[in-house]
Amino acid sequence: MLFSASDDGTIKLWDLTTRSCVRVFTGHVGQVQSMRLLVEEECDESDAMDTTADAPLEAQASSSSSELVPKRKKPVLVSGSLDNTIRLWDIETGTVTKTLFGHIEGVWGVACDKLRLASASHDRTIKVWNREDGKCTATLVGHQAAVSCIALGEDKIISGSDDNDVKVWSFS
Repeated sequence: MLFSASDDGTIKLWDLTTRSCVRVFTGHVGQVQSMRLLVEEECDESDAMDTTADAPLEAQASSSSSELVPKRKKPVLVSGSLDNTIRLWDIETGTVTKTLFGHIEGVWGVACDKLRLASASHDRTIKVWNREDGKCTATLVGHQAAVSCIALGEDKIISGSDDNDVKVWSFS
């Protein structure tokens, strides 16, 4: 499978085996400049497997020797557009699950991890967003021109700009 972004405001999901479009994501009203696929696993204690199979049920219930089984969450597609928004998409249905508003000019880049999302904009700012509630938690100012690319690490953001600077921003 392959995702493609377009100047017509759509994102397409392609099946590379059949060379056909499987789904079209519509919702942006400007060119889609950046997207990231976020796939994560979470451990679910309700699916814990107990290794004390021979013990009585009461002992199994209180046993602490269980293993957590990874449970896959649905993948999320994150996109940034020149319509000044960031959108999170349900890949199975092609529908928007969240739209993040805050930039006053187009979004050129997006990056994400399990907790945060970061966006780079033509408005010369970087915004950091809480993935759960979609609220902006920080606006980073310092570039003198459009911020055109962004990367997100555990404790840093790295941004590149049309001002010919690369900046490293620290969360600590």
